[in-house]
Amino acid sequence: MNKTIYRIASLIMVLVMILGNAIHTQAAGSVYYVSPTGNDANPGTSSAPFKTFAKANSMLSAGSTLNIYAGVYNEQLKISKSGSSSAWITVKPLSGTVVIDMKNAVTMGVSVNASYVTVGGLEVRNSGDICVNLVGSNLTVDGLLIHECASHGIQTNNSSQIKILNSRVYHAALSNASRTASSGWPSGIKVRVTDNVLIQGNIVYNNYGEGLGTRGTNITIRGNTVYDNFSVNIYTNSENALIERNFVYCTPNSGYERDGLPAAGISMGEEYFDGWGARLKNAKVLNNIVAFCKHGVRYNGADDRLTGGGLKNATIAYNTLYGSLNSALAIVYESAQSGSLIANNIIWQAQDKLTSIDNPVGLTFQNNLWKVLPATTLRSATDKLGDPKFVSTPGYTPESFRPSSSSPAAAGAADIGIANDFFARQRGPAFDIGAIQFSNGMLSTTSQTTATPTPAAIQPTNTQVPSTPTIIAPTVTAQSISPTVTSTSIPPTPTLISPTSTSTSIPTQPAATSTAQPQATQQSAPSSQGTTYDNKNSAFVYSTGWAEEIKSAAVGGSFARTATNNSSVTFKFTGQSFSVVYKGGPSYRKMNVYVDGTLVATIDERRDVSTYQVRWDYPGQFPLGQHTLKLVFVTTSSSTNGSIDAVIVR
Repeated sequence: MNKTIYRIASLIMVLVMILGNAIHTQAAGSVYYVSPTGNDANPGTSSAPFKTFAKANSMLSAGSTLNIYAGVYNEQLKISKSGSSSAWITVKPLSGTVVIDMKNAVTMGVSVNASYVTVGGLEVRNSGDICVNLVGSNLTVDGLLIHECASHGIQTNNSSQIKILNSRVYHAALSNASRTASSGWPSGIKVRVTDNVLIQGNIVYNNYGEGLGTRGTNITIRGNTVYDNFSVNIYTNSENALIERNFVYCTPNSGYERDGLPAAGISMGEEYFDGWGARLKNAKVLNNIVAFCKHGVRYNGADDRLTGGGLKNATIAYNTLYGSLNSALAIVYESAQSGSLIANNIIWQAQDKLTSIDNPVGLTFQNNLWKVLPATTLRSATDKLGDPKFVSTPGYTPESFRPSSSSPAAAGAADIGIANDFFARQRGPAFDIGAIQFSNGMLSTTSQTTATPTPAAIQPTNTQVPSTPTIIAPTVTAQSISPTVTSTSIPPTPTLISPTSTSTSIPTQPAATSTAQPQATQQSAPSSQGTTYDNKNSAFVYSTGWAEEIKSAAVGGSFARTATNNSSVTFKFTGQSFSVVYKGGPSYRKMNVYVDGTLVATIDERRDVSTYQVRWDYPGQFPLGQHTLKLVFVTTSSSTNGSIDAVIVR
């Protein structure tokens, strides 16, 4: 009897364990849905979604995906459940625009206090507090639209392994909209006492405080466009900060002037914070373009309460500092100033206010291009002098700061171990002064310099649940191509395309007629599905307005992107059919497809999450021979994108 009872009990325990494991396995990959018309009594499925974020958050576990149906939500999105390194929690919009509108309540719009969570594609507005607040580790926000925030637009505090990517942040720091606060204003993007942060590909402007402000360790600020913020555009008080390939500028009478002057472009300083100290050291300011601001690059000095302050072991190199209203390069002297290199920069200021250097001790200057001779202590025998001779009048596009072949910047720099330029193009064998390499520049598919501090943890690919893009006239199913490179590496900087003389570059201007377009040659190995031509192939002819995005998950490590309506790319090929490979995402829109001058389809590149190597197949066949494919980006918004990654010819 006892033996029988024991066997039954053992069987029950085994069944419970099996059932428990089954339940856990199911929960780890659960997908939940929220809708403005849902009900929290529902199971949270696509057909019976929850109504509130609070209910959805209570259900999340490692590996969960929360899909948010389009609509306006007047509720804080709070994520307090954590994923794991192999099973991130993903929060994303579904089937349209998701707006979190806090109606000026003194409440954060999005609050993530967890680990291994990614949030993408949302609009957050009208917070009487911080619009998006991140606390935890291994957190990613991507493709957000943030505005009308009383405090910070996006903040991370006391955290680690944070990525803030591809977001647009404006009208934050509204608490200082009167511009009367003397200090302590918030930022568009703020980092406070956080380690290993990547801020990349964002557009940050018209904030009534700092554009980007960071105090942490191992901070990378890369490939952002930052302009017309009130106090400073980019500011760091961080240890091991890398500020590279950013386009920073100020426009006249923007309404964000401070004491009648625009903000500084890039500033470093050592303010007093309890327990922080004089931590600014090993800063790298590389390959930035800073134009028309109060200062180009400035070290502001250290608070009197700190000891050991000063610019220490910094590298300020390959920058183009142009048209500042005050000094282009300014360094306040502090006693610990030592070991810093200032090299290969273009330094130009209309009134010849090139520098404001209190004391050159501990600073090494070499191979800079100056408008006029600087002080003797700032010169080197290898300096250049005079007009940088850009290809066009410097303005509000990075391309206008590209040096011409006759520029004294050409081949005037020294190789100091920085591999790529502003556009992520390889420098050398001749090295040009300034942010943009002119001579012999080759497009690079690798990220900038091995000295780059990079966050270690990245969202795994299995956390994305891509939807199928809509294809118009004819209707075919889009599919994802298996990536050729793992997407677990840090995505490099988005970079604007600059024309060069190399055959792999993307020309700025299209050929005048279709007969001038080069025919595709068999440079790629044919497969059973055709021959793949990467977007950098010389047969692609681009109009103006295109940018090269260096992304490891794309075909060949990059794809071309445009945000300019009616911009186009043509490709002449010999074959009977073709496929278009592109990158899709929440901000991507439609491409008209023409073959031999006839509109044959419209591809809708919008997807709910960023997805690489999406493939659209033309369903028909042409007579065997030479044909011309033309893609034209069509949009009604300046904040949307179109892309081309490759063409497969059959």
